[in-house]
Amino acid sequence: MWNLLVIEPMVNALMWLYSLFNNNFVLALAVFTLAVRFAMLPMTLKQQKATMKQQEMQPQIQAIQKKYRDNPQKMQEEFQKIGYNPADTLMGCLPLVIQMPIFFGLYRAIFLIMGSTPLSVLQLTERIYPSIASLVDLPNVLPITNNFLWLNMAQP
Repeated sequence: MWNLLVIEPMVNALMWLYSLFNNNFVLALAVFTLAVRFAMLPMTLKQQKATMKQQEMQPQIQAIQKKYRDNPQKMQEEFQKIGYNPADTLMGCLPLVIQMPIFFGLYRAIFLIMGSTPLSVLQLTERIYPSIASLVDLPNVLPITNNFLWLNMAQP
């Protein structure tokens, strides 16, 4: 489900940008990253606004906490008078909770596209073009193995 909803659309978008910019992966990655950041801008601004509000109210909050240390009911009443709700501190983290899976998906999409081994390139090809991959036995067509030029850096 994660792959279907997050990673595959990101891989497809990156591949589309890659072909759009004449096979320039750096430019495609930069544009895609900017697009993701731009799409997340409203959440980022909301988080920053909540943080700034919290910082501005901090001296008042500390004064109320010192004054009504022994009376939590009165402390809550004073908090409501100044417009502070302790639950709002958690709401400031909510945009980050939404953003993190998107950034993890972006990282995973980039990792899949980069193709660290020939097998991963073949798997990406099969994922993007399933109809072509089923017609041709790709591992036998491409003369690439992990021992390319008899050099395998992973073995001692």
